[in-house]
Amino acid sequence: MRSRILALSLTIACGGYQQPGSELVGELTTIKTEMCACRDHACSQRVKADYDALEQRGAQRYDSMDEIPPDVRTRLTTLDGELRACMRALAPPN
Repeated sequence: MRSRILALSLTIACGGYQQPGSELVGELTTIKTEMCACRDHACSQRVKADYDALEQRGAQRYDSMDEIPPDVRTRLTTLDGELRACMRALAPPN
């Protein structure tokens, strides 16, 4: 039993454990940064394709957002809102 606890502690300490959804946070952070760096609508559309692909991968990995811890869900929601604000700023006027 003690060896199992030690092995688990080492795995966590060495970065071997990631919360479910944390990989999506990393990818969404990158995409949000790219979107907010765009200066025209064409750029935002290219980055949106990456965003759409990330949504697909997330849907394939997780059956439900309930599988992702609340703090990670909150971070994903915040990043999504920031990304969408940058996207809206680049949308052509109606």
